[in-house]
Amino acid sequence: MMEEGRERLEKNQGDGILGSAIQGSVVRIDILVFFQANPHTIDTADGLARRLHRSAEEIKLALEPMVRIGIIQKKKCNSVQLYQLKNGELIASFFNDQKEMQDGNN
Repeated sequence: MMEEGRERLEKNQGDGILGSAIQGSVVRIDILVFFQANPHTIDTADGLARRLHRSAEEIKLALEPMVRIGIIQKKKCNSVQLYQLKNGELIASFFNDQKEMQDGNN
């Protein structure tokens, strides 16, 4: 039990936590960009992983917070989890705001 706690602590020290957070953010941005370009797509995490050239585990980890905040909708069809964009206008608005902020800084 103590060994397990020590391993977890060592794993989370240093750049591990920060690196994971940054990587997760990059994957979520990739997913948002994909769905902005393909707003009617419905796919599995494995399918999205193939499309985005990422591991299925990375995609699954990135999708869950997006489902919780309501950007992505998760549906179950038979025994398969499917994901689709829930609110395309929300993503378009986000990207427009980002572009306006960037243009304002130039």
